[in-house]
Amino acid sequence: MNNNTQAKIKDLNKKIKISKLKRDAYSLLGHSKKVQENKKTIFELETKLMKIKLDSTK
Repeated sequence: MNNNTQAKIKDLNKKIKISKLKRDAYSLLGHSKKVQENKKTIFELETKLMKIKLDSTK
């Protein structure tokens, strides 16, 4: 993997971590709509991460 790919992976991992923290906070506060929105965001970020990892192994 080149440095650019590693930087993208690191950035996505950071975004996923932040989104999960926000999801947990909204869950504790009882904001179910925000929790659902964050779950969708997390899924999209994780999908992007998997695509980058798969492309880098080719």
